[in-house]
Amino acid sequence: MSEAPAHPLDHLLAPSSIALMGASAKPDSAGRAMVEMARIDGYAGRVYPVNPRYSEIADLPCYPSLEALPTPAEHVVLGVSNANLEAALEAAIAHGAKAATIFASCRLQSDRAPTLAERLRTMATAAGMKLCGGSSMGFYNRAIGLRVAGFPSPAGLTEGGIAWIAQSGSAFSALAHNDRRLGFALCVSSGMELTTTVGDYIDWSLGQAQTRVIGLFLEGAHAPDRLRAALERAAERAVPVVALKVGRSPRGAEMAATHTGAVAGNDAAWRALFRHCGVVAVEDLDELAAALQLFEQPRPIGPGALAAIHDSGGERELIVDMAEGLGLPFAEINEATLRKLALNLEAGLTPENPLDAWGTAEGYERRFAACLTALLEDEATALGIFFSDPRDDYWYSAGVAEAARKAALATAKPVALACNTALAGNSKLALSLRRDGVPLIIGARQALLA
Repeated sequence: MSEAPAHPLDHLLAPSSIALMGASAKPDSAGRAMVEMARIDGYAGRVYPVNPRYSEIADLPCYPSLEALPTPAEHVVLGVSNANLEAALEAAIAHGAKAATIFASCRLQSDRAPTLAERLRTMATAAGMKLCGGSSMGFYNRAIGLRVAGFPSPAGLTEGGIAWIAQSGSAFSALAHNDRRLGFALCVSSGMELTTTVGDYIDWSLGQAQTRVIGLFLEGAHAPDRLRAALERAAERAVPVVALKVGRSPRGAEMAATHTGAVAGNDAAWRALFRHCGVVAVEDLDELAAALQLFEQPRPIGPGALAAIHDSGGERELIVDMAEGLGLPFAEINEATLRKLALNLEAGLTPENPLDAWGTAEGYERRFAACLTALLEDEATALGIFFSDPRDDYWYSAGVAEAARKAALATAKPVALACNTALAGNSKLALSLRRDGVPLIIGARQALLA
């Protein structure tokens, strides 16, 4: 990151030091979570807990105020209540901090005009300070091992190429905390976007070498021009963007405005923007996660259509029916490919695409690998998916996974394994495959949509 050109958000997202106002030694508290999360992924920068009631928190010296810090903090986390936000931001600005994160809602019961949120925005803008939030769950920069968070979350966040930017804190958490198949470079809960918007986070992510795909959860646009410019840059640089836009219905749009203050906008206008910028629009979080998996794997998707291999005739029929309903074509493979398939199939099986390759367990792994490789070698094929029902600690599923690996090693095209159902238990298998660049997508419909 140090080799990349300086970006206005470097102070915010990649600080060399961070102060945690409102840090606490109390177990199961937001203040304690701030301290523990800042170091859980191996952040090597300086971490300064700030709270006059403690001298030490989690083996770190705790300071009574920002003024007492031994060196200035580049980024200050304002883990304080709404009533104390204004004074805390004033202190951070006086301290010389370049950036701050605000977890609180920035709303007061009996507020005055200009509102607290407006006053905070004015203060930060005048000081040239970048804010994450308010009403944010923070951000995770996996590349430097930093989590800025007010809630505890599991260790072991998978590092990868996804930049995940969500205006909803719960959506942020749903993907960042619950599925280790997803590999992240950055996770951001942008919240109210008082100074820093989705477009700014996209722009920063485009400058990071590890970013392979950008995922968005959008309620509306705080700065439409910046968002459009960032999406156009992503298209120019061939970085895929996958977006879930909510607030498309009239009632949903009203709720979006109440939640984050974002202008939800006209759904037709959003669809036009996405078409103009080549953004992949999805309908729900499951489809979003599946698309991110497919785009995050390291191989580009070229021209052509889908090749699919199955270990069940009935489930193959299910996939064909679903694909037709979605308007998804299968590759029209050539005669040479049909001959290769025929050489590797057991008696009674028909060489075709999509392919039912199951016969008996005799030599099944070799057969699956050879057939999938033959399908991928066909010039009409863009990518290959093995549809199965894999589960952990099962010899047959291990063989299916190994067949997918072997086929992936023999091609430069994307290869994925997909579960026909979301009920299969396969977390260990999924993580093992991911390390070899083969995503395991949960649910046949989600795989086809992706």
